[in-house]
Amino acid sequence: MLLGNLSDSTTSDSSIFSVGLINVAARCFCYTKIMLEKTKNLLPIPLPDNTKTGWSCGEVAVIAALEYLGIEPLPDEEQARVLTHKIPEYNTWPEQLLRIAFAFSTVGAVIYRLKSFTIPASEHVRKQYPAISAERLLRETDINDLEAAIKECEKNNHYLTKDFTLETILLETEKGNVVIPWVCFDTLYGRNTDKGFNAHYVIVTGFDSYYIYVHECGGINKLPEANNQIRREQFIKALGPDPIFMVWSHAV
Repeated sequence: MLLGNLSDSTTSDSSIFSVGLINVAARCFCYTKIMLEKTKNLLPIPLPDNTKTGWSCGEVAVIAALEYLGIEPLPDEEQARVLTHKIPEYNTWPEQLLRIAFAFSTVGAVIYRLKSFTIPASEHVRKQYPAISAERLLRETDINDLEAAIKECEKNNHYLTKDFTLETILLETEKGNVVIPWVCFDTLYGRNTDKGFNAHYVIVTGFDSYYIYVHECGGINKLPEANNQIRREQFIKALGPDPIFMVWSHAV
């Protein structure tokens, strides 16, 4: 069972996951009592303060992941150099963020995608997202740099393009790995999504039978918040029509 019917979508973002959501939620509630009890303990992932640094939500997420893994993050100026596309107010896609992981031989990082990210990237985005979301994402993305990052990820085998469910995310969390999903900020917090998919990162810190717990990574004009409680159904909707998440761990 996939996270929803994601093919040939022409509906609004707020209704993308109406098909199949009930079945997915039912499956997620069917965890064993043992697993539910275990996952009530939240991962002790630090949450960096971005109020003085101006880090984006993606930068906060990867800095938190590195600190949790016991690795000293890159200096700000080096991080800015690695994120070569860094333009204020622009999206940093998972493929671009993984460049930071490439700087550390002890970090294992992969991207889970339901569908391969094809090039030209603009065509892929327009195919997967409703028009209003596609145009917003493309307007706020350095497409040339994103395509270069996609090729780097393919070359280094950092993609896991496969069917996955919410269970996949929760099992990675259960292993103690850092899961960083790409979500729609407004959908995650139950706000108006008429302006399309506003891309955002959070960090999954745990779950129980009803909720996913996430660090709100903040960003420009947003303050970080630890262990926000999000209903499972809302979390699934927030993943949008082209679900993506990163998993950061120690290299094997």
